[in-house]
Amino acid sequence: MAGAASGNLVLMIGGSEEVIERARPVLSVLSSRIVHCGDTGAGQLTKLSHNLLTAINTVALGEVLSASVKAGADLNVLCEVFSAGLAGSKMLDYLPKTLFTAERPANFAIDLMHKDISLCLKEFSNYSMPLGQLVMQTYNAARQKGLGGKDSTSVNELYEELVNLRLAQN
Repeated sequence: MAGAASGNLVLMIGGSEEVIERARPVLSVLSSRIVHCGDTGAGQLTKLSHNLLTAINTVALGEVLSASVKAGADLNVLCEVFSAGLAGSKMLDYLPKTLFTAERPANFAIDLMHKDISLCLKEFSNYSMPLGQLVMQTYNAARQKGLGGKDSTSVNELYEELVNLRLAQN
């Protein structure tokens, strides 16, 4: 994992403050940002929630960008405008390093994101999560197409196929 190797992960930790402080020197090798999320288990819940929201954002971006480019918009202009406005996100900033490249490097595989979405939706099974369920179906479809080992942003190859284009910046 590139984040762990570079020390850029955000670690979401649950447990007692005392134990976290004792572990901080070891954890700081992986990350300069260690967030105490609460009691034991709260870090896992926070991570799963983060990844579900990331997956939702990824799928939303893929759908909108694919349709917009197919309709005639310029991908570079869309990204510039989205980044300057409320539609901006770290995921939008990340796409030029993954989805928009020829190589599409696999930094966090669709299979791993699918696992986290599944675990999160199971955790939230007592709550209505229609958008989460829809995103889960999208990741299911990507895995059925054999994309499971590709980067989680490559879930948007489904939208590219639907409109017959490949998102790439020039």
